[in-house]
Amino acid sequence: MLQTTLTLPMKYRTVIVLHYFYDLKVNELSSVLDLNTNTVKTRLSRGRDILRRKIKSKEGDVL
Repeated sequence: MLQTTLTLPMKYRTVIVLHYFYDLKVNELSSVLDLNTNTVKTRLSRGRDILRRKIKSKEGDVL
């Protein structure tokens, strides 16, 4: 998963890594990154969607 995460665009990778690997909450991410809370939520959502598609496409390659 980490290797796939590293292929994300930087703005999504940053929030994904800080949220899931460093356990920062959305409001903490907002403060640390100096972003609006809704921006953080959007980036987390889009980052998860990108990861989901990448993982599914890799599963298809294996099968």
